[in-house]
Amino acid sequence: MNPLRIIALLLLLALSQGASATTFYWESAGFTGASPSAVCEQVRASEWAGYVRNGEAPYYENMPPNLTKISDIRYHCQLVVRSLIQGDVRPGQTWAIGRYGDSCAAGSIYNQNSASCELTQCKAKEGRFLNFASSGLLPGSACIGGCAAALPQQHRYENPKTGRVTYSYEGNYTGNDCSGSNPAGYSECSLEEDCTKDLSAPEVEKSNECQAAADEVDASGRTWKVSNCTATEISQQQQDDNCNWGTAGAGAENNWTCVTKPGKNNETKTETTTKTTTNPDGSKDTKQTITTTETKCTGVNSCTTTTTTTTNSNHTNADGSPGNSSSSCKGSKCPSGEGEGEGEEEEGDDDIAGPTKQLVGKTSPGFGEASAEWQTKIDTARQQLDGLINQYSNLFSGAFDLNIGTGGGALPCYQIPIVSRFINTTLDFCPAKFEDQLIYLKYILLAAAAILAGFIVLRN
Repeated sequence: MNPLRIIALLLLLALSQGASATTFYWESAGFTGASPSAVCEQVRASEWAGYVRNGEAPYYENMPPNLTKISDIRYHCQLVVRSLIQGDVRPGQTWAIGRYGDSCAAGSIYNQNSASCELTQCKAKEGRFLNFASSGLLPGSACIGGCAAALPQQHRYENPKTGRVTYSYEGNYTGNDCSGSNPAGYSECSLEEDCTKDLSAPEVEKSNECQAAADEVDASGRTWKVSNCTATEISQQQQDDNCNWGTAGAGAENNWTCVTKPGKNNETKTETTTKTTTNPDGSKDTKQTITTTETKCTGVNSCTTTTTTTTNSNHTNADGSPGNSSSSCKGSKCPSGEGEGEGEEEEGDDDIAGPTKQLVGKTSPGFGEASAEWQTKIDTARQQLDGLINQYSNLFSGAFDLNIGTGGGALPCYQIPIVSRFINTTLDFCPAKFEDQLIYLKYILLAAAAILAGFIVLRN
């Protein structure tokens, strides 16, 4: 046979096979669908229609069918009804469902779970509208999430004060796949103000400056190592007004111009001073003062400033373990429970055996008039308590020879003669025999005196 004829026949065979390519579909007894479940539902509806025609529908409930996979190209659909009279479930006829065709159509892939052809992610988005902002200029198309998009509408926005520029784009997905990442600064937006929100967002400037540590000698001769740091955060505010569209020149771009009014800046300044000294025993003391000044502005001439000062004192033992610590806060931003000039002190170790410093007297700095007032009350109460003790001491010493002031005493014994016409005897009255029991009377009297003194001291 002529080789040219053979080649022609092969080409004709290939073309005929290509022309006969058919998209996957499922079929059973004339019912067709894109999936076995779709065909099974058609069979179920058809069979139930027979129940209706025969007048049997009022006595049965149409149950969901049982769909069973036999192979990748074959399924079984078993119909099920339930008797409303007897209540039992009755399996019905089983229908065979087969797959036919060669492949899925362009833009779709075969899903083994659903046994059907489904659109790809990008094909499913075909024609869908999109609007997004980007920091760069695009050539009229872009790859968004792996899907191609045509972008016939482009807008350019610029903030004259800061020079910040952003672009917004409007278009539709083409349905085609693409390779590449999203445009720089990509963010989805639906409204114009969403696309341009970054233009009016305040720019934040932060700085942190520290001075070299220096020595400082206090009044007692102790040398402290002092360091100072200042952290500043400024949020630049601006107010845009009279914004309108203008022509950018070449291309489809538009220029968004605004007349900008200057706004006050929000500022937070934190000044931190840290002092550290080493004691002769090897322990260390650290004092830190943090002053935070905040200025908040809500308009051009509406600003408020608050200042909060926190002081922390910490002691570190010679072995490196934490010692006593205290803190105080002054200002409107202090934590709950602390007011202006108030502080909170907490112990560092639970096993420290009491205070290590001498107690300060009433003349020590910091007590003032309150100390003198309380000292007067204490002296007055002490005099009244001494008078009560002397009064009760004299009262009982006459009867029992009891000396409360010295902590000792002796109980007497009395011989009382009783003489009458019928009786001539002596009555022995000796409390000394009950000395052990009566000794508690002393403590009862002292407790009563202490309670009375407490009422006197605290009555004001």
